Parts: sequence; structure tokens; C-alpha cells
Amino acid sequence: MGSQVSLEGDTADGSGDGEPRPAQTTRSHLLCLSRAHNKFCLQLFQEYCKDGKRTGNFVLAPLGISIGLGLLHLGAKGTTQEEIAKALHLHEVAADQLLPAFAAIHYDTIKSHYPKGCVFGIALGLFAQSPIYLTPHYEDMCLHYQITRLKQADFRNRPDKARVEINQWAEERTNGRIKDVIPMGIIDRDTKILGLSGLYMKSLWLHPFDPRKTTDQPFQLPMKETLSVRMMCQQRLLRYGQHVKLDCEAVELPFANTYTTVLLLLPKKEDGIQKLETKLDRKSLEAIYDSLADEYVEVHFPRFRYELGLTLGDKLQRLGMKTMFTMGKSDFSNINSSRDLYVSRIFHHVYMEFDEGVPNGSASGSGPKNSPSGTEEGNSSQEDDKKTFRCDHPFMFVIRDDRTGAISFVGRVVRPLLAS
Repeated sequence: MGSQVSLEGDTADGSGDGEPRPAQTTRSHLLCLSRAHNKFCLQLFQEYCKDGKRTGNFVLAPLGISIGLGLLHLGAKGTTQEEIAKALHLHEVAADQLLPAFAAIHYDTIKSHYPKGCVFGIALGLFAQSPIYLTPHYEDMCLHYQITRLKQADFRNRPDKARVEINQWAEERTNGRIKDVIPMGIIDRDTKILGLSGLYMKSLWLHPFDPRKTTDQPFQLPMKETLSVRMMCQQRLLRYGQHVKLDCEAVELPFANTYTTVLLLLPKKEDGIQKLETKLDRKSLEAIYDSLADEYVEVHFPRFRYELGLTLGDKLQRLGMKTMFTMGKSDFSNINSSRDLYVSRIFHHVYMEFDEGVPNGSASGSGPKNSPSGTEEGNSSQEDDKKTFRCDHPFMFVIRDDRTGAISFVGRVVRPLLAS
């Protein structure tokens, strides 16, 4: 069993001088929970890829989804709890360490002030019809582990006012970027539990791209069309790898905090995105990370902006979480003993921006490695062996926390949109 760890205390140099956290767990259990989360996240992403309804750009922020479902798992009993646990693969974590490990990741994602390595905002919560009387067990658990409690809203008497208040709450927590996350007419008087996971992310690179090197370049679209995009460029020593079966290459770009990274996955064939996204699972993704090694790489990466809001109910039910959406069958009696709670809807909203990522005065990190030039001149030997990684056709990306391996974003880029 690993030593006791706190995510906030794990600084880049291992000095452990972050803020203390009440919930303690072991690194091995954090890794187990993160691996379980990654399996769920890629399965959920593939559910959207398989239905063929979203053939363009598509991004999920699955860490927020997993934490939201974890909050429901804590409040559930019986079949409801078992279905959530099975879909999230929670059996892969020792039962006595599941709650502390979840609390550690929950705290680090939602409450921690430790650098995220990018501009980051998250609005994550569960809202239930008021008044609701929480069980002492639920209250004590949330207090002890600093877990976000269920929030109350007056859906029955003032559904639209409740919607406006939730939207304002989400906007405040996402740097003002995510607005009107819940559209009119969605909340009604019969709403019991509403889940919300909204995340905003803007890149801040450890090695920013030089804006002067960003140029208009062609990007190959499906059906042999091309699009002119703003293509960023830098060359330096980066972690690079390949996966033969997925027929793709990969390069890893670190964010400003050094431990949050973006893995770019580029099919070797211009039309290889469908094979990549439908075959990418936890095992193959771990194999790609294992293959990464330091190489001198010239990276060409398009600026990209994306926003999407959607409801998750249909896809979560396809993954086996059915009972929690069913009135009369769901069991959230760990939250409230009345047994009349069920999940009406779960909203998910992502807003993300990839640009040159030059830190402003408030961004973390300084010194030569954060120079806006974003380049590192190689010697003649490195130049001769240089890899060229050109994202000029549809590709995927994965953003993860290298301390635990947990995936925070996963996406497919088919048509890059110019960043604002």
C-alpha cells in the first residue's frame, strides 16, 4: 500500500507544501479510482461516437461527470447504487478506500486553489426540490470529507426563477463564459434532482506558442474539403510516441503547472479519426502513454474554440444507470429517507479554448521555460532526427492530471474554429 498522499501537497518538486486537506488516502487507491474513471470516460465518449449524430467537433469533460455521479452514488442505496458503481467501475477500488479517494479528487477538482495549469472554472452540483431534509449520515459524511452537499431549489413553485438562479451560479463559477446553461422550459414543477456539470478551460502552456509563428494553414476536412485555420507552431524536446494498432502518433504538451498535460492523438491517415475514436479504450490509451519518450518535435497545432451543452440521461442509461432516472424505483435514501427522489436530468456543458497560451501577469510560472517564444533551438543532431507532428486533419486530444492519470477532457477535432 502506498504512503498517505494529498493531491494539493504533491508539488512539482515533491516538497508537499500545498494546503492541507482533511481527506487522506493512498496513492495506489487514487490511481485505482482514476483508472476506473478513465475506463468509464472513454466508454461514455464512445457512446456518443457510435450513434453517428455528432460527426463534427465533440468534447466531453468526464471528470466533472464522474464526480457528479459519485455524489449521486454516495446518496444512493440498493439497485440504484449498484448500477452507478458498476457503470463507474468502482469495484476496482478497495471498498474502505473508495470514499477517501473520491473525496481527494473531488476536493482537488472543485475546492482546491492549487494551480490547474490553465484558466479553469467549474460549476458542479446537484439541485433538489426544496424543502428537503438531509439524513444525519449524509450531513456528517459531507462535512467530514468536505464533499459538496445537495443544494435546494424551489422547482415546484418557481421553476423558472430556480433556473435563472442556477444559471447565474454556473456563470459565476466559469469565469462568466458559460451562460444560460439550462434553457427555458426544461425545468418544471415535477423536477426532483437536477445534476449540472459545467467546465470552462483555456490553455496556459508551460512552453507557450509564439503568436508570431501562428500562420494560416490548410486543414483537411472530411469529403476532401479543406479549411484555412490559424496553425500554431513550436519545436522543442517533447514526449512523443506511436500506437501501431490504432495507426496514430502522439505528442504531449504540458500546461503551466507541469502536471496537467494535453495528449494530441493524430491518425496517420487523413480519414483515420473514426477508427481511432472507436478503438481507443483504457488499455490502448495506457499503451500510448507508456510509449512516450523524449524526442525533438516540431508541432503544428490549430487554435481551437469549442462550446457545447447537452443532457446525459440517454447515454448514462445505455451504460447501465437506469434506476436512478425512474420515479418509484430510484433509491436515494442515504440523502433523504422519503424515497421519492429521482434524477430528472443531468446537464453537461463544456467551453474550451486552445490558443498560444501566453501566461498573463497572474499566470503561474516564470523564467526561460515560460518564454513566449515557445521554441527551443536544437543542435544539428536533434534537427536531423526531428519529428514533425502536423495536426492538419481530424485528430483527438486527452487532457489529464499526471499525478493520478485522471482524464479531465477528451475530444475530437474535425473542424477547428478560430479562438476568440
